[in-house]
Amino acid sequence: MRIGYDVTSLRGPKTGVGYYTQHLLIHLLEVGAENEYLLLSNWPPENGLVGLNGFQVPTRYRFPIRSIWMQLFLPLALRTCTPDICHFTNFVAPLAGNVPYVVTIHDMTLSLFPQFHSWRKHLVIRPLLPAVTRKAQAIIAVSESARRDIVRLLKVPETKVRVIHEAAAPAFRPLCAEELTPIITRYHLDPSRRYILYVGTIEPRKNLVRLIDALHQIHCQGLPVDLLVVGSRGLKADDVFRRVEEHGLERHVRFVGYVPLDDLVGLYNASHVLAFPSVYECFGLPVVEAMACGLPVVTSRTSSFLEIVDDAALMVDPMSTEEIAAAIRCVLVDPELALCLRERGIQRTANFSWARAARSTLDLYREVVNQGVREA
Repeated sequence: MRIGYDVTSLRGPKTGVGYYTQHLLIHLLEVGAENEYLLLSNWPPENGLVGLNGFQVPTRYRFPIRSIWMQLFLPLALRTCTPDICHFTNFVAPLAGNVPYVVTIHDMTLSLFPQFHSWRKHLVIRPLLPAVTRKAQAIIAVSESARRDIVRLLKVPETKVRVIHEAAAPAFRPLCAEELTPIITRYHLDPSRRYILYVGTIEPRKNLVRLIDALHQIHCQGLPVDLLVVGSRGLKADDVFRRVEEHGLERHVRFVGYVPLDDLVGLYNASHVLAFPSVYECFGLPVVEAMACGLPVVTSRTSSFLEIVDDAALMVDPMSTEEIAAAIRCVLVDPELALCLRERGIQRTANFSWARAARSTLDLYREVVNQGVREA
């Protein structure tokens, strides 16, 4: 097959969608090397595409606004390069043109939690979603929870939505003490202290304000522990920084910012518990990455988490500061519990594989292409 693959999310620092796009493509190239891959982007991607056997199209249309490029310029280019199928990995796809396509819709938070998104997403993505899903030959959801939301809110047939789970990249694994030394030095970690780790964008949906409140409760109970916040500043992040000041926790909360993948693996290994009390997630990639590294996890009893973690994490009501604090404290003071969660987490992540995701995605591509041949 000649496959057009949307890599627009690989420009700039990668978030969850960027990691999905990159790791899926890398494994598509491994398990489906017989195919030709056309890398679709409005601008040369900056991350993770060195040495791939695809090429970018169209190079002459370097347009700064992805949505305009996708709707006006990309359909013209696809007439020339004539892919058998396209995969749009980040919610939107061109409404013009006759190339069959698959689209990945990661979540429905624009409808479920509109207050957590920028006006630009409401203006550009939300109006397009119903038309994109009608035109798509198939939709990929990254969890059963996300699939249910897509079917319910976009009114699409259940048979049109295929669940293909994400996974932790192979780099996420337990490290030995010698491998941790550079990370401890680079991030000035104190081996005598205990660290709670959070990984993700700093935004209201991630529930960091309650996590800061939980940290304050833990300190008030006489357990000194620090919080490392790994991730870029997102929309409406001021409340998080304000809450740190209100509790006087400036010396105990470190905003590390965006970190490269290798360093992230090290930080998972150097920490004592991942706290990820998000209000809603379509999959929760940091949870799976942490479990793959053997880091005990405290996460929410909502959305996709029951499906993803099973019994390999402590689950809490994300609206309850007391539950978040109690669960984190249990992991920190109970070595047997921490070891149990470590072992269960490593076992659980064996259920998720990018190679398996790539094979399932290729099977879906073939189904769509073969269906088009039969209809022709």
